[in-house]
Amino acid sequence: MVLVAPASTPSLGRSRVSASTAGLRASALFAFLVLLLLTLTGCDFDLEGAKVAAERFKAKSVAVLAAVEAEAEAAEAPPEATEPDEADEEVVTLDKGRGSVRGHVLSFPHQFQTHDGEYDLVIHFHGNTDAVEESYDLANIDAVLVIINLGEGADRYERAFADPSRLRRVRRRVEDKLRARGVAQPKLRHMALSAWSAGYGAVMRIIDQPEHREVLDAVLLFDAMHANYEPGTHRVADGDVAPFERLADDAAAGKLLMFVTHSRIQPENDNLASVRETADRVLEHVGAHRSPVTGVVKPRMLKAVEGVYSHKSMIELEAASVAIQGQLFIAEYDGRSPLHHVAHLLQMSQIGLPRLMLRWKNNPSAR
Repeated sequence: MVLVAPASTPSLGRSRVSASTAGLRASALFAFLVLLLLTLTGCDFDLEGAKVAAERFKAKSVAVLAAVEAEAEAAEAPPEATEPDEADEEVVTLDKGRGSVRGHVLSFPHQFQTHDGEYDLVIHFHGNTDAVEESYDLANIDAVLVIINLGEGADRYERAFADPSRLRRVRRRVEDKLRARGVAQPKLRHMALSAWSAGYGAVMRIIDQPEHREVLDAVLLFDAMHANYEPGTHRVADGDVAPFERLADDAAAGKLLMFVTHSRIQPENDNLASVRETADRVLEHVGAHRSPVTGVVKPRMLKAVEGVYSHKSMIELEAASVAIQGQLFIAEYDGRSPLHHVAHLLQMSQIGLPRLMLRWKNNPSAR
């Protein structure tokens, strides 16, 4: 099933939709903004617009700048000298491959390696399987990847993962597969959840389940954080947004990564809040604010969708605003069409996954 080219604004069933001190010089602030947005999106930037936006980041520039510079230094630093592997250390390298876990797709990246059986796990909900797999591969994320597609409708994902045992069984089967591929004692280190469109339904349930939250280190939502309105109003329902607010509290405190992207699509369902409205509630909750930015994310044509998705349909994503607090990132892109919605899936490797790669590869404290 290819979920990459809806003909109109998608519908998710029931009521849901498938859719960065005063002592710093101005030049340092400007350089910080450019570096920060490059990390987030890989954009080319409107310099005048960036200068204006830089002024809005003064209040929190020092802490965030230090984090970004540390990441850049870590990325450029030569590998540290290491002692030879101990004789009893299990080091297993697995060739890229694909299998299934309870009917879902299980994927190993090229030359996935585990030391002493430790591994990271990403579970992605909703979207073209080949495109998701290729995106994680392009982002160089060295983790076991499970891709789950349950069809259209966020409710399907909510119902399926409302019971913690569903994900528990998936995790157990991943370990079984690792053992079958030569990993004697697999041990989950950290887990990330990612979702596009309707897949957020599973995420909103899982993030409130203690046994899975314990190992959760990152959540990435690509145009995928909806909530209902309170009946008869245009106020985002407290019950729907509460799980995301609790997650944002931990992200703002630096305990985990929460990365959200969204378009400006307004759902056709009058009872459903847009991702932007839901994100605004989350930002209000943690006391973070958006800052306007400009820049364009040029699309990367994925081999997975060649012949299925035309080059003309690979549209640019235009950055509109960004809000950052701790490890909470909310990036807004212009666009109100189905093509813009799909772009958040097809450009995952450019607008969100690099942040996860940096966190897991260059920041040992996050592991």
